Amino acid sequence: MQEITFLLALIFCWKIDPVRNWLLLLLALHIGVSVWTLVYFAPNIIDFQKIAESCTSGTPFPVYVVRLESAKER
Repeated sequence: MQEITFLLALIFCWKIDPVRNWLLLLLALHIGVSVWTLVYFAPNIIDFQKIAESCTSGTPFPVYVVRLESAKER
């Protein structure tokens, strides 16, 4: 939703040079932070989901956390 609002603001303020320049800079920063967030957090989120799915087998949650942490150390 925020990306749509951002693009609409950019469209409506395109003719106002200083505002356009700041919006373009902020858009570039927003895209950079979004990419960084996906690259940094996506593997952690996927691992966490795997833990949650495997916990339905009846094994206590901390056992899976220890196994995941030891697997990452290898």
